[in-house]
Amino acid sequence: MERTRAALVAPRGTSSRRVVSKGSSLEEIAEAAGYTRGAIYKHFANKADSFFAVSDALNTEMLDTFANEWTAEGYAWDDNDRPQQCGSRL
Repeated sequence: MERTRAALVAPRGTSSRRVVSKGSSLEEIAEAAGYTRGAIYKHFANKADSFFAVSDALNTEMLDTFANEWTAEGYAWDDNDRPQQCGSRL
């Protein structure tokens, strides 16, 4: 069941692009993801609920990418969730 929900809100998935398009119906979103309308309603109360799930997935992906880039550049997060460069404080 979690796999279905993940496919419906995948940040780079066809269905997530359809959710952010205000003209798409839930039927079109389900079809783009390869699922039935029933699958949409099993995981989301309505189109707005699916939109917020996609937004959350996009934000999580963006923040994870940002954190990975900072880590690759030699930054780490301190106990207060503030970035600090190795050996110095920002």
